[in-house]
Amino acid sequence: LYNATLGTALGRLQSMRESKAWRNARNMPQGKARSKAFATIQKSYELSEFGLVTVANNHRKASGRNHIGAHEAQNIGKTVWRALERYMFHDAGRPRFKSFKQGINSIEGSDNREIMFKPDSKTIVWRQHKLKIMMP
Repeated sequence: LYNATLGTALGRLQSMRESKAWRNARNMPQGKARSKAFATIQKSYELSEFGLVTVANNHRKASGRNHIGAHEAQNIGKTVWRALERYMFHDAGRPRFKSFKQGINSIEGSDNREIMFKPDSKTIVWRQHKLKIMMP
C-alpha cells in the first residue's frame, strides 16, 4: 500500500512539474502571486496530505484485501505525504520504495481500536490477528 501510494504521488509530482502551468509559475518573479500559483497547481494535482490519504484509501479498497483498515491507510497516506513534501521542497532526497526484506518499521492507526498491545502475553492484536512479538 505504501509503494502504490508513493508511486501515484511521484507520478503526479512529475506530471505537475512537466505541466505548462508549472513552467509559467516558475518564470514569475518571486512573491505572493508566484506562491499562490504554485499552491493552486499543487491543489489541482491533489498533492496534499488529504489527497494522498484519499489515494491510499482508494488503493486499499482496490486491492480487495482486508488486511489493512481505513485508519492504517490514512496513516500510510500521511507518511507518504511527509516524505513527498520534504522531497518537493528540497529538504530531502527522492523517497524510496520499501522492499519486501526491509519493509516498514512500524504501523500505526488513527485510533486505539485497530491495533492493541497486550504486554502480559507479549502480543499485538491487529484486526483480530494475534501476533507474537519479541521483547528484550
